[in-house]
Amino acid sequence: MTFPANFFKAALLIKLCLFLIATSLVATEPGASTDDPIHRTLLEKLNTADLEVLAGIRGIGPVRAATIRKHRPFKAVEELILLPGFGAKTVETISAHRPKLDEP
Repeated sequence: MTFPANFFKAALLIKLCLFLIATSLVATEPGASTDDPIHRTLLEKLNTADLEVLAGIRGIGPVRAATIRKHRPFKAVEELILLPGFGAKTVETISAHRPKLDEP
């Protein structure tokens, strides 16, 4: 089964819309700003951690860890929704991860 080129453009547009909705919702939640040290720690982990550490985060696993590493750096956790294999639920699960501030 082949899909027309417009199908992929529409799918990308839908993902972009979901990303924009997710970021606007996250920005309005109390304590969900990028000034939150836990949010910054998770973002730093996404940008610097090795595959093993990334795969240990709930919702990621080894395949998504490789995808994250390939598309670094990120300015916000919510940018993950733009990656192949990442949907709104997956990004929500990852965003809910609360690393300890001294965790590697």
